[in-house]
Parts: sequence; structure tokens; C-alpha cells
Amino acid sequence: MARRGSFEVTLEGRGVVTLREADYVASGGEGAIYRTGQTGVKLYTDTAKMARDGVAEKIKLLAGLKHSGIVAPQGLVLDAGKKPIGFYMPFIAGGEPMSRVFVSDFRAEPASATPTPSPSPSPCSRLCNTPTARKRCWLTPTSSIGWR
Repeated sequence: MARRGSFEVTLEGRGVVTLREADYVASGGEGAIYRTGQTGVKLYTDTAKMARDGVAEKIKLLAGLKHSGIVAPQGLVLDAGKKPIGFYMPFIAGGEPMSRVFVSDFRAEPASATPTPSPSPSPCSRLCNTPTARKRCWLTPTSSIGWR
């Protein structure tokens, strides 16, 4: 559910942004998504669970992921007290969770369709480089992967 009014958060490495009710996109079991420009901001409902699950550490790992076919979180979202309350990443409109549209295709791909990995393959090089997945992928710290 969208927060009422406007409120400020800090995008780690970018600075303070103001989110408004009009920026609200959707809610799910973990929190709410907002869009500010071309940036998607996920705010967790239960920040204590976020801490217990080590989400901040996962965000930091995923933020270092560089692959032309992957859109990963770019950093943490912090509250006024500098406590992690979410993450931000490029906003991808119209995507579908890969669990709905990709898993069966991926499992059905013959091994010969998988490209030879480079000396330092990304964690998703096989997943995102199969012939049926030549689309942009995105990762979230809760291990879901999406594509558009």
C-alpha cells in the first residue's frame, strides 16, 4: 500500500529523493514499489525481516553484478536515520516474473544451446544467454529473476 503524502529517502550513492503517492506502482508480500524517473524503489514493509534475511548484504553483492543482459539492484534505500529500508534499481516497465514465463523453456533448452562461458562467467550467464532468453533480465535480492 502506498504511503500517504510525500516522504524523503536516500538512495545510497545518489542522494536524497522525494517519493510521492503518485510515484506508487504496486505492493506485494514484502513491500511497495515506487518509480521516480527511470529508477524503481522497493521499500520493505518489515525492515526487521530485511535485516534478519541479510538483504543489505545481498544488495551490495548484486550491485556489483555487471552483465549486458542483467538489470540488478544498484544500491540500498536508507531512511532518515541511515537504516536500510529497501533497494533501488533501473525501472523496467511491463516485465513478467521469469518463474511464470521462462523456467519451463530454460529447462527444455538442449545443453548445446548454452553458450560457452567466458573465463569469469556471471552468475546468470547460462540463464540469460539461452536462445529463448535474449531479453533483458533483472535480479532482486530475494533470488527472483525477471525479464522484459
